[in-house]
Amino acid sequence: IRDTACMTAIIAPRPKADSLALNAEEKIIYNLLTSEPIHIDKIILESKLETARASSLLMELEIKELIKNIGGQYYVKL
Repeated sequence: IRDTACMTAIIAPRPKADSLALNAEEKIIYNLLTSEPIHIDKIILESKLETARASSLLMELEIKELIKNIGGQYYVKL
């Protein structure tokens, strides 16, 4: 059963930001990300959010397992 659950998680497409329980600022960050790595500086610049707020939102999205920090302050959407 565990293997099936893991496979479902890998195969199942992620929901769009509109269908997730995200606040407006989380949606801004989430919608900037793709499967291609993007540096935190670019996320901050494009989101027009304060550095501390953007960092906090990135951490919240990581906790929700919607994005991942792949190292070097680069993030990807899962």
